[in-house]
Amino acid sequence: MSMISDGQSRFAVVVAAHRRYATLDVCLQGFQKIVSNPADLIFVDNGSGGVLTDWVKKHFRKVTILTLDENRLFCGGYNAGIRRAIEKGFEYVLIANADTEVLKPGFVSRLIEVMGRH
Repeated sequence: MSMISDGQSRFAVVVAAHRRYATLDVCLQGFQKIVSNPADLIFVDNGSGGVLTDWVKKHFRKVTILTLDENRLFCGGYNAGIRRAIEKGFEYVLIANADTEVLKPGFVSRLIEVMGRH
């Protein structure tokens, strides 16, 4: 279910990682719950050699996965994910570290509301 009240603004969440973080499952679970469609959560495997791609495919089957052959570092990994979101027509993109935990799911709709006013 989308947390956006108007139901019109499309947003994606991009999470990138090059290694497994203890909190990665909590991170992806939290963001998967606030996007309109699980595929709106874009996970970037930033050069793990496919280890993270395999793990995400197993545990989060419906998210979008982008696998990079090499670690493009922070900006390169997130830029690849943002490019994918733009190609898919998203209006807004939120990037989040792999150790992020969603505590208040309504924060994205609030961000979009403020951006729409400004």
